[in-house]
Amino acid sequence: MNKGLHQVNRIFTLKFEQEYEPKERGLDHVTIVRNVPILETSFYKILINSEFAKEAGYQKPIDEKVFEMVKLNIGKLLIND
Repeated sequence: MNKGLHQVNRIFTLKFEQEYEPKERGLDHVTIVRNVPILETSFYKILINSEFAKEAGYQKPIDEKVFEMVKLNIGKLLIND
């Protein structure tokens, strides 16, 4: 676990087009369009672009005290296994 990380989440769609030529004469050319959803998560120690902080998927680094509490709880879970 690393403290002080900024998280930027983005959701977008990539469009893929596949074209098929018929093997037989007289058949139509076929194009299939697929929309693929993408979830992109990026972590930054230092924000490379200040505009990221304005995006809907931005999460600022958690408070230092909360980070230490979570770190201790995870440590307890790992020891008890």
